Amino acid sequence: MTTAIERPSSGVIGRPVDRVDGPAKVTGTARYAADAPVSEPLYGVVVQATIPSGRIASIDETATRAVPGVVEVLTYRNATRLKAFPFDFSAPFTEEVAPMQGDVIHYDGQHVAVVVARTFEAAREGATLLTVSYERGPAHFTIDGATEVERPKVWFGDDVQPRRGEPEKAYENAEVRIDATYETPTEHHNPLEPSATIGEWRDGEIVVHDATQWVRGTRICLAKTFDVEEERVRVISPYVGGGFGCKGWYWPHTSLAVMASKLTGKPVKLVLSREQMFTSVGHRSLTRQRIRLGAAHDGALASLMHDVEAESSRVGLFIESAGRYGLTLFDVPNIAVTHRVARLDLPTPTAMRAPGEAPGSFGIGCAIDELAERCGLDPLAVLRRNHTTRDGAANDLPFSSKHLLECYERGAEAFGWEKRELGPRTMRDGGELVGWGVATAMYPALRSQAEARVTIGEDGTIDVASATHDLGTGQYTILAQI
Repeated sequence: MTTAIERPSSGVIGRPVDRVDGPAKVTGTARYAADAPVSEPLYGVVVQATIPSGRIASIDETATRAVPGVVEVLTYRNATRLKAFPFDFSAPFTEEVAPMQGDVIHYDGQHVAVVVARTFEAAREGATLLTVSYERGPAHFTIDGATEVERPKVWFGDDVQPRRGEPEKAYENAEVRIDATYETPTEHHNPLEPSATIGEWRDGEIVVHDATQWVRGTRICLAKTFDVEEERVRVISPYVGGGFGCKGWYWPHTSLAVMASKLTGKPVKLVLSREQMFTSVGHRSLTRQRIRLGAAHDGALASLMHDVEAESSRVGLFIESAGRYGLTLFDVPNIAVTHRVARLDLPTPTAMRAPGEAPGSFGIGCAIDELAERCGLDPLAVLRRNHTTRDGAANDLPFSSKHLLECYERGAEAFGWEKRELGPRTMRDGGELVGWGVATAMYPALRSQAEARVTIGEDGTIDVASATHDLGTGQYTILAQI
């Protein structure tokens, strides 16, 4: 996208200028993935499995193919043979199996067919008439019932089973001990714009309009899946109508849109339904966190043990690494963190709005509150007492800058924290109980290589091109300001 911005005489850096993409969005002229102008597209509608485990016994396409306008029905029997790749940090595949390559069902909601038609209405009608029969197999849905459990050592380049000192011994010798278990539920991200792809196969070249948070990653995955050079793949994503993580990695429906185009010779528009969004683009895994804190009566932590149980699917691994939060936040001499992942007959979870940090901060925050109450201390005093100037999750390196103590002071002053009663259920507003709490949130600043092309014209115009995207957070405006 190229945008123009008038230069005020006083400069534009740091000023609250109008968003350059604002007019397009409020007038409805911004084109999202499914709005891309392509010539005579066909429409694809996904059919999903209705059992969590087993195999497809039969597929009856008779009624579907009889619907006027239906062009093709894609199943594992006529699907393009695709390559499968495991997830890594340069190729963000979410599933370790390629879609529709066999009759095995791994989870309820797995894509088992795509009905392609000349209109969306015909494709949707054909999808509802497709009859798929199954042979149901054994299935496990809960952490306690898991038959396959992994204890991964590394995730996103970090040790997720870190340990230092003698945490068990320090815990047993501590003056105050907390041993509590906290659970967070499964959570779904379902942004205003559902995931959508227009796939077009052009004689070995792939052009995709996709609702993605990672155009570069999508390009890499398409090239690998269809065994073509990256230079023959183009991914276009000028606007993203919300992501929250569900559009960050690569999902099977994008492959299916390209596959359908390859088989029909036409561009194919495939938009997930609102219901399909709950099973097709990941979710935040539930977590069960056992947290043990050993401390002195003054709140100084001597031991922290954080054991995390989470879930993933049998066809993809994602770790909700909630246990690493305390490594960065506190100065604890003895610490042990474990992560245990149950492989279940469920869709694959994925990154969602502070993966790991969100449930991890909840668990640790609750435990610190309980420790403060047990010691008869203000929880803010416990946070101050255990403040650290070094990052225990980053080889114990010192922070280049950190102003958390100042944040505590300013927040307490602005909130009138000195008025807070220490004990639970002691503060009231009339007849209603009122709770005042404090917690600390954090999120890592990840860095990676980036490139941009800047062209300065003879007339003074500047054109900036970069393989990035604006989820609504102001990227276009920031680039124009710079």
